[in-house]
Amino acid sequence: MRDKTEHNLIEYAKYYSIPLLGVCRGLQLLVSHFGGKLEISDDNEHPICCNKVNYIENPFKYNLNFPAEVNSFHNCLIKDSGKLTPFISDENNNLEGAYSKKYNILGIGWHPNRPSPSADFDKNLLQNFFLQESS
Repeated sequence: MRDKTEHNLIEYAKYYSIPLLGVCRGLQLLVSHFGGKLEISDDNEHPICCNKVNYIENPFKYNLNFPAEVNSFHNCLIKDSGKLTPFISDENNNLEGAYSKKYNILGIGWHPNRPSPSADFDKNLLQNFFLQESS
């Protein structure tokens, strides 16, 4: 029931052009919704550490000081983002961030709401994502 409700919310955001942010499970749901593939990690350390990350591309009109690491609290790996465009991956090429070129949708695999080595990046990313149309 939760997945169906959340897929309906994604469709609603797409239809009405509402900015949509998916965090951790939200990224996983977005990837699934847009036809990507998820894998469960057999690495017991993955969900309790920080991941080193790299830009795949910078899709944003603004410059951000890119984080070297993001926090990680999940054991789901994303190798295929479907119709979403990946923009951040970890050092093992697992997707950590993706967005839609067609819709105002952004998904990140880490938690900006928790202590993180990427706190400044997170603040700028979210501020720019949600305020981009007013600038």
